[in-house]
Amino acid sequence: MNKKRVAPLILLFFLFLFLLIFQATSLNRLSILGVKPDLLLILVIFFGLYKGPLSGAWCGFLAGILLDTFSPVPLGTNALSKTILGFLAGVVAPLLYFETPLTQGFLLFIGMLLEGMILFILLSSFHLAPPLSYSLRYIILPASLYTALLTPLLFYTFKKLNLVPPREMG
Repeated sequence: MNKKRVAPLILLFFLFLFLLIFQATSLNRLSILGVKPDLLLILVIFFGLYKGPLSGAWCGFLAGILLDTFSPVPLGTNALSKTILGFLAGVVAPLLYFETPLTQGFLLFIGMLLEGMILFILLSSFHLAPPLSYSLRYIILPASLYTALLTPLLFYTFKKLNLVPPREMG
């Protein structure tokens, strides 16, 4: 493997590790009314959009399984939801122009809604989810909005770090 390919992988590893630790521990201080953004999902969708469905799925699986180790939910719930969303981001990427902050925020808003619904269904199967109306009003919608607002800043940062080159369309 040449040096041009190794440096971004090392950077990605440390960014991934930082976001994981930050989201699992310190992000509580940035919560608004108990709602926290999902920084790892932003990275997963970014990766899916720029590198394709398989890279998005792998990034989602890794982010989810590691997040599952730090959370009280059954092992695999975050892994499944983030894998699905990373894959979907890669599938829809060729159909979208996602370079504007508004589009990026909108994509993450939709992604967070989908993840919230996936997690609600999974946690309901274990009888661990609050009622749907409560989940939507106080957890899913506010977290989706909060994450969407932070997305353009993080997409910009990820691009400046040269994490992934833009996908070739065609």
